[in-house]
Amino acid sequence: MNNFFSRFLVSIFLISMLVACANISGSVPTATPAATYPATWTPRPTITPYPAPTRRPTPGKIIPTVTSDVTEAAQATLRASFGGCDPSDASKLSPKKDWYICGSGNDFAVTNRDGTAWTFSAQKEFGVEYNGDFRLLHWTTDEKFLYFSVMNPMDGIAPLTINAEALFRMDLSSGAVATVLGSIKADPQTQKFYTVSISPTSRRLAYAGGYPQDALHLVDLQNSDEKVIPIEPEYTQIGGFTWSEDGIWLAYKLYTATSDAGKYFYSVRLLNLADYSAITFVKNMTVGQSAETSLEFRIVSVSAKQVVLEKDKEIWSYDVERQNLKVVGTQTPAP
Repeated sequence: MNNFFSRFLVSIFLISMLVACANISGSVPTATPAATYPATWTPRPTITPYPAPTRRPTPGKIIPTVTSDVTEAAQATLRASFGGCDPSDASKLSPKKDWYICGSGNDFAVTNRDGTAWTFSAQKEFGVEYNGDFRLLHWTTDEKFLYFSVMNPMDGIAPLTINAEALFRMDLSSGAVATVLGSIKADPQTQKFYTVSISPTSRRLAYAGGYPQDALHLVDLQNSDEKVIPIEPEYTQIGGFTWSEDGIWLAYKLYTATSDAGKYFYSVRLLNLADYSAITFVKNMTVGQSAETSLEFRIVSVSAKQVVLEKDKEIWSYDVERQNLKVVGTQTPAP
């Protein structure tokens, strides 16, 4: 009887131990592999005052203001004086198609359908023997202002991303031109070059200057506040600026030349201007400057949800929330 009772107690004890172990085992969470995300970089912007634009002399009208469209003869004269210009060229039309622009070298004219026309000549405006070209950059959606740049020719291999040595804003109601960034000099050896881009909302200017370009500058064009975001020393150029429609997200590429002539590596970064946080979702891709450029990611569009890119006839999508980059399709050949 005692043996039976002893065995009974031992059995109860063993069962209790098994139950306890089971409970302990069940309370321990199952280990899962740590999620892997692309390297992130959170810049710390500094705010510096940005000087008010310097006003420049107002160019004169070359066609009187009238209540009807410019006559065909007047348009032909205007086009001929600037090396020819097709007013139906969509790349030279304003968003509402009320203005068109044509020019040759650093001279150009902006003509409205009502007959108003403004001219700009870097040489006449600044009194220097200037041989650069103007570049149409941005019409404001209300068609009150036109932003444009000029740039001197460069000897040798130019930095990959530059598109301006000076940025100007023309008031289309008066023809007045204001300097927003940089200056014009006759000697390109003493000039400073920039990579510039204006948001679709016309609110912000993004630019990087000099070489190497060690910082990204973001200027509020309404209140002139400027935020300076440093760039890691490994990168020497910034470019490929692509904005979201609301101007809150900005994607861009960072470049560095390699020891192999004609080769460079680049990364793609997405910046949230709401809090100035950023993530680099393509890191140190190597490509050449000639035929291999088709293998480089090209930023197509940006939104709060995704960045669409193209590379070698493939369409890629970067999911901002999931931090996932993948191929989603192929480009459809033009008919």
